[in-house]
Amino acid sequence: MIRLGILGDPVDESLSPRIHACAFMHRSREGVYERHQTTIANVGFTLKRLQQSHLGLNVTAPLKTEVLDYCHGVSALAAQLGAANTLVAKKEGWWAENTDATGLLNVLGGAQSLRGQTVAVLGAGGAARAVVWALEGAGCEEIRIHCRSQRSFSILNDRSLTRKASLQWRPWGDVKDPVDLVINSTPLGRHEPLPIELRSPRIIDLNYRPHMTTELCRQSRSIGLIAQDGRALLLEQALLAQQLWFGDLPVGLRDAMTQPLMK
Repeated sequence: MIRLGILGDPVDESLSPRIHACAFMHRSREGVYERHQTTIANVGFTLKRLQQSHLGLNVTAPLKTEVLDYCHGVSALAAQLGAANTLVAKKEGWWAENTDATGLLNVLGGAQSLRGQTVAVLGAGGAARAVVWALEGAGCEEIRIHCRSQRSFSILNDRSLTRKASLQWRPWGDVKDPVDLVINSTPLGRHEPLPIELRSPRIIDLNYRPHMTTELCRQSRSIGLIAQDGRALLLEQALLAQQLWFGDLPVGLRDAMTQPLMK
């Protein structure tokens, strides 16, 4: 039996088990996808315990940075971002990859899909790294990072994730200037409205809730904005993970894995 799973804290509301269960059925393969509630303190022990029994793992907050210390190999992209969300079991140990960044680029529409546009990114943490990388690939002209401290912005900026796009710091809450797109990379807005004014026709919230929309998406739609939660990114990164684990993406797999996200 093939074993897959997700590591994080918390993981109880993750839709990944349902998505990958549909993938097993579509592939006509026997397998399970399990939740592994794992804290930063015991992530090394958990990875060592699962390495012999699991084909692969997904990694969510707050472990995406910490897992790199326990991996035998790290992809160039995961090293550049300093974070991994997908692990593949190898004979030597875990191989770390980041499918968040490439998945988000797909959600945005692919290379150069946002050419010349200005995007506001809420937050400067680990998730923002993947966002900036994807926006650079999408051809953005200006990326405004809204966070509470310039030090957080400097840490993000030091990763040199942009070559053509202008990366700028803006104070948290100062989103009054119109932009083409706002992306929320923080955990805020999932259950509570954000106390900021959004002046953009389109909002992408990287958060999602299993059975309802996020509060940020509800808040945005109530004033006529186009809002999208994190389900689209979840699907894209899950498909990329499937390709890493199994080496292929069978015809119809995308449709099969989409079904749990529509319920």
